[in-house]
Amino acid sequence: MTANDSQVAALERNILQQAERLAEEHIANAQATCERILREATERLRLREEHAILTAKAEGERLYRRRVQAAAIRLRADTDRLRWTLVSAVMDQLRRRLAEVAEGADYPALLRRHLQEAARAIGGKLLHARLNARDRPRFAHDWLDLAQQAAPQTEIVLDQETFTGMGGVVVLSADGLVRVDNSFEGRLALMEDELQRVIMEALFATPPHQDAAPHG
Repeated sequence: MTANDSQVAALERNILQQAERLAEEHIANAQATCERILREATERLRLREEHAILTAKAEGERLYRRRVQAAAIRLRADTDRLRWTLVSAVMDQLRRRLAEVAEGADYPALLRRHLQEAARAIGGKLLHARLNARDRPRFAHDWLDLAQQAAPQTEIVLDQETFTGMGGVVVLSADGLVRVDNSFEGRLALMEDELQRVIMEALFATPPHQDAAPHG
């Protein structure tokens, strides 16, 4: 082998070694790049998964709160309806009791007291009184005595006209401009708010807010 051949062989070996080193470097760089890409992709995936989980949790919490609020509203509405149903039932019982009072032995004394209160409230020497259709014939015969016992200083004329109701009396001034409704229905209407409050306190210990009328 000549000197030139030896130099060529050495050059080839040198080139091959450099090529191998470059190939190894490229492979190493490619592997590093691949690993970096995999790490970054894995991290992005993890972040996306965490974000998706947090989003799902937040949406779940919002849904839960909405359901709790809806359930609370329904419960409040149901409670309010129950309360007012019970109050209405007690008011109905009260009306039935008043109807029984109108049939009782103490009813004439109650009627005199209502006449007296109305006469004091209106004043004047002449007043007109109206009873319901059942009571008028019942008290017409003894009306003068009943009226005098109620208001000795006032003439109270029993009108032919009657009103519809359970009992009590409606009293008017002589000119008809002043009216005191002491019928059972009139007094109930006047005291309705207070009666409902008292019933609420008796049934539920504490009255609900004024805006707790039945929902729906």
